[in-house]
Parts: sequence; structure tokens; C-alpha cells
Amino acid sequence: MKIPDLLEFAIEEEVNKHSIKDLKNAALNLSKRYMESERTGETFLRTNLDTIAYSVIRMPATYSAIRTCLEKVLEIYDFDIKSVLDIGSGTGAAEWACNDLLDVNDIVCLEREKDMRDISKKYFSFDENLKNVKFIESDILKDDLSVKKDLCILSYIINELSIENRLKVIDKVLKLAGKVLLIVEPGTPEGFNNIKEIRDYAYNKGYKIIAPCIGFCGRCDIPSDDWCASSVRVQRTKIHKYLKDAEIGFEDEKFSYVAISTEDIDFDNITNKRRILRHPKIENGRVIVKTCLNGEIKEDVITKKNKEDFKVLKKKNVGDMF
Repeated sequence: MKIPDLLEFAIEEEVNKHSIKDLKNAALNLSKRYMESERTGETFLRTNLDTIAYSVIRMPATYSAIRTCLEKVLEIYDFDIKSVLDIGSGTGAAEWACNDLLDVNDIVCLEREKDMRDISKKYFSFDENLKNVKFIESDILKDDLSVKKDLCILSYIINELSIENRLKVIDKVLKLAGKVLLIVEPGTPEGFNNIKEIRDYAYNKGYKIIAPCIGFCGRCDIPSDDWCASSVRVQRTKIHKYLKDAEIGFEDEKFSYVAISTEDIDFDNITNKRRILRHPKIENGRVIVKTCLNGEIKEDVITKKNKEDFKVLKKKNVGDMF
């Protein structure tokens, strides 16, 4: 997946104002600080240069993950989203994804860091549809919020919070989602465990789980030593490759997510779809696929005799419906 052309151009315009060597040093320092940081919710961005470097190395993956999640949610159920609230919006990747997929005329970004808000506004100025995005300086941990929108997005934030703060934040944001709450985390064991905790918590509170666990009924056969994640292949720009010391022109972003409906949804017509848990294993004359439905995991072998399924499966990815 590739970021929108206008966003790529906007980032390049900002990058060209700075020393490429300084940006690379900022990117390397960012990576080091992130790996060494404790999960307290405090920012690891210290300068405007850090923010620009961050947008280069993280916006493509964040955009691609959020866009993929939105595609999966809309494939399952059309929520007719007209307004969006992005909590901890960062450099605005989610807004570009929403702009691609949704007919929205009301987007609000909650972001506490001034540099993040400023760079988002610069990037948004390149697209007429995003020029009217509203910004609120806010800290989800400290502030009481009353901005309610159809879709509420919380991406790559929960893993930055301490354990005692995570469910406090979830309680807050569930009240702000008029139709659906989308939470995205890294596709790691830690990220999935955070998502699983949120999913179970919301289910026990009476909310409906839309994706990826369609019509979740409290059962999950994922073993404790395993985890569930989706993946999207992200195209790298030249500057992206340079800042990350990368040789290949793409990276695979793995992510775990949950979409929670705050409306009462009828699953009768959509619960027959199974979700692919691992990349289908293509062998000579057959495809082995592991799927999940309502928490029940099974593995099937599809041979060439089943021409239609065999053909479809060869093009499917982890996280897709089958």
C-alpha cells in the first residue's frame, strides 16, 4: 500500500527544508529512545526535527494499518460514518485514511503535542478535503472529553500507557464513539494482549465486537503462547528508505486491532464469514489455510479440485475474510 500522492508530496516539501543528515540522526535517536523508554504515556519526540523524521518513518505504516482496518470494518458492516474523532492523532495519518474511504465532513483531532498538531496542519493544507480538520489540545489521561463523533479512532496509543491507565482510557473513549470505536496496536504479543483485554472488557460491558472477531461471543481459541495479527505491505519512499537504512522498497506492517460497535448490530447476515489467521500456505496443488469464526479456529486444505476457492485463496492475505 502506498500513501496518497498529496501526502507524499507534502512530506517531501517539509523534508526539503532540512538537512537530510540531521533528519537521519533524528530518526536513529527516535528509534533508540523508543526502544529504551518506559510505557508512561510521555512523548519521546523532543524537537520539530524529531516530528518530521517521525512522520517520514511512521506515517506510511500507520496510514496503511488504519486504512486496512477501516476497509475490513466496512466490509463487514456499513456504519455510514459522517464524523470522526481521532484521539492522539499524531501527524494525522488516520485522517488521510478516512479521507480516502469515508464521506466525512466533520473531523476532530485530539493531540496534546504542539509540534504534532503543527505538522498535521501543514500536511492537511495540501488536500482541500482536510483543510477544515479541527484540532483540540488535549491529553486523554488528564482531560475530561465531551466531543462525540460517529467513528472514534485510537491508534498506537494503548501500548504507550501504563497498565493501570489503559482501561480508564477505554472507558472514556467508549463514551465518545457514536457508532464505532477502532483501536489499533502493534502486531506483537504485547499489542495483541492489549487488544484482547480491551475486546473482552468491551464485550463484558455489553458492546458488540465488529472486527476482526465478527460477532465475538466470548470465546477465543488463540493459545496463551500465540497471538493474532494482521499485516499490510507498505511501499517505502526514497527518503523513508534512507532514514531507516533500508535496502528493499517495502516493509510489512503487522498490527492487531479491534472495532467495537456502540450501536446494536444484527450479526445474522454476516457471521458466516471466516477470517484468515495466518498467510495461506501454498503448496503443490493445494492451499492450507487457518481461519477463525466466533473464536473457533480450524485449518482446512483446499485442493485444485475446488477451483474457485483455490483460486481465491492464493490471492488472500492474513486478516482477510474467506
